Amino acid sequence: MSASPTSSPKTSAQLSVPLSTQLPDISGMSDAQTRLFEEINARQNAVEHKDDLIERQGYRVGDLRILAKFDATSELTVMPSIYRLPGAPDGVKGLANLHGNVVPVFELARWFNVTHDPKATAMLLVLGYGDEAIGVIIDGLPVRKRFSPNDAVSVDLGHPRMARFSTAAYREQGNQSDQYTVWMEFDHQRFFETFARRFAAK
Repeated sequence: MSASPTSSPKTSAQLSVPLSTQLPDISGMSDAQTRLFEEINARQNAVEHKDDLIERQGYRVGDLRILAKFDATSELTVMPSIYRLPGAPDGVKGLANLHGNVVPVFELARWFNVTHDPKATAMLLVLGYGDEAIGVIIDGLPVRKRFSPNDAVSVDLGHPRMARFSTAAYREQGNQSDQYTVWMEFDHQRFFETFARRFAAK
């Protein structure tokens, strides 16, 4: 099967950040980007349930608000070249070569029928490690989110198509007392296994 590369627009910071290791040279980045990357990296080995608070890495895909445990994410990078796969299902962007490892890249916006934020910089977040790693395209940089156990809600309150791939959901209060946002914890392994079974059956 042949694959054709597609190139993403270049940005001022062509940088890949392994989230489980020390930061590489970030001298070419802006102060705001540097602080965000340092915070992400510093939290990798933090206790995720401190004083009964639940800490997660939060990222956006259009209207979706998605959570991942810190030890589930292995890398964050600006969009690399992606090799499209002829005949691949809709929602599969293609393959990316990251440090010699070939990683399948998924377009969650297509899977869950949402639209990317046109004002945000597209980033590639790698979930998992080794042969089990997958890449997902996100809007902008991840942020640290903190919830109390009382913030837990049913996954059914979140995006209906994503509920089956969520292990938990948490409510974040908005500016008004009756406004809130639901953040959903994404089970990327279940998602990939479901995709693999469907693809193998075709």
